[in-house]
Amino acid sequence: MLASALIGGCMFRDLARNLRTHNERIGILRGTVRAEPPVESWSGGAIVVFAYTGDPPEIRVTDSIILPRPGPYFLLVPVGSQKVAAFADRDGNRVLGADEPVALLFDGKSVAVGGGQMLEGLDLTLGGEMPNRIGVAVAAPPDAVVGVDALPRPHLGEVTTIDDPRFSEDAARSGLWRPVEFLFEIGAGVYFLEPYDSDRVPVIFVHGALGSPANWRYLVERLDRQRFQPWLVYYPTAPRLATTAAAMGQWLQSLEATHHSRLPIVVAHSMGGLLAREMLNQQRGGGLDDFLEPIAFVTISTPWLGHSAAALGVAQAPVVAPSWHDLAPGSPFLAALLREPLPAGVTFSLLFTYGGGSRLIRGPDDGVVTLASQLAPAAQQQAAHMMGFEAGHRAVLSNPAVADELNRILAAAVAD
Repeated sequence: MLASALIGGCMFRDLARNLRTHNERIGILRGTVRAEPPVESWSGGAIVVFAYTGDPPEIRVTDSIILPRPGPYFLLVPVGSQKVAAFADRDGNRVLGADEPVALLFDGKSVAVGGGQMLEGLDLTLGGEMPNRIGVAVAAPPDAVVGVDALPRPHLGEVTTIDDPRFSEDAARSGLWRPVEFLFEIGAGVYFLEPYDSDRVPVIFVHGALGSPANWRYLVERLDRQRFQPWLVYYPTAPRLATTAAAMGQWLQSLEATHHSRLPIVVAHSMGGLLAREMLNQQRGGGLDDFLEPIAFVTISTPWLGHSAAALGVAQAPVVAPSWHDLAPGSPFLAALLREPLPAGVTFSLLFTYGGGSRLIRGPDDGVVTLASQLAPAAQQQAAHMMGFEAGHRAVLSNPAVADELNRILAAAVAD
């Protein structure tokens, strides 16, 4: 696909246009909300974190996120001056009340956000009794449109079908070549296949590069739906992997705050395994040890050591998708990804594939990813369980033996 794109050039022009939109108009704010004094379990209700401009009474919220308890936050905002605040939503109405504690970043001072810039370390501390120094009621934005030129809100918990046209291969491809337009025309987020059911365990499915929730059709159809409920993550695959992982973590935090549900199982394919692992790495913090830590983490055909095609794209493509920098072998992202072990309560299953035989890849492979990349020593050391399948990179998701093994892993996870 990269070779054909180099010849045609149309897709690279689309990518360049979308990256300009991002780099000129959108910035990212990241930090952690902590509790003071530190607590083992948060009892202050959900936490609303929001970026805003202006002064009371003329405040405009530019983005917001709902956290189930103290932990990391991630906000997409327009370039320029932004302020950040967080409040404990004790009454659950998502509106800042006069008696709800508020934390202001830098005592209410603005931060300057440049286009394409990520400002990190913007930490806030919530105490038991902190007065509403903003002085006006502030509501978290609705699930319509807010933020950067009406940047669409993520689709969180929207019920649809696996045949949704938004999950087509053409739609998924736009996530690489037209990532900003993807957000408007397709919609990132976490989709449900039925209304939330508190009696069933959510299983978070994370697709890989150029993938979509439709890739999980076979495995979802064979899932024990009496005990498990599939939640399907959908995201554009062009952005930096750390950025996408942060956004994905925020989506799952919001769903937990809405449904009061833990998120105990994550299943990821290919590059989705890198994203899911980075998300778990990022979620540590806030003084809580059980924050977004699944009881089972399953990866399938994940390139832990990267992919040579990404390095080729970085070296030769006229326009480089930001995610290719992270996927290139030896990248700082990959070097740090497995540096720390998973928390003790997380059982990691590594499923790998070797049924390829691509002429473009040296050594055993599954047609896309080398066996050596899938079996990185650090990944093997952290895996509690490993199993290989003679299957192709995408075909593995329609393999009966994989379906049987996944169901066995899930059943064991909830039995423990």
